Amino acid sequence: MHKEELVAKLAEKLRGVRKLAVLGVGNELRGDDAVGPLLARRIKRLRSPKLMIIDCGVAPENYTGILRRFRPSHVVVVDAVDTGSPPGTVEVFESCELVGLPLSTHKVPLRLLAEYLEAALRCKLLVLGIQPGTLGFTDRPSLSREVEEGLRLAEEALVGALSRLNLLCA
Repeated sequence: MHKEELVAKLAEKLRGVRKLAVLGVGNELRGDDAVGPLLARRIKRLRSPKLMIIDCGVAPENYTGILRRFRPSHVVVVDAVDTGSPPGTVEVFESCELVGLPLSTHKVPLRLLAEYLEAALRCKLLVLGIQPGTLGFTDRPSLSREVEEGLRLAEEALVGALSRLNLLCA
């Protein structure tokens, strides 16, 4: 998917957003699984009272209290998602579309996390998924070239959608 298509898809699925939480999920020591936390750190500079960005690492369930206090209307989870696509492919999923995907590498499977957050926060949840290439253990965060390109695309698309939805401070 090209950047403009991704921006348009995100903006469409986030229509009506009042407050948005972006959760970067993944294990930094498992190769391309680090993509979620790395994206969260890259966009942490964005400022808005309507926006919360959290690097959740491998335990997004630990942040439900903070999320409840923030009360987002929408949540975007950024994570490595194995769809069988070429490495670095970026896709947007609604929680109902996660049913056929493999279990995640995290303590709580992504589908269960999505269902829980939607129910607990009464929000709409999207997953910005990036197809990993390698999930082997490493001693520091490192992405494959393809996933680094996917990360860049996902970052640009997310920032573009947030801008289009007037969620960013000038």
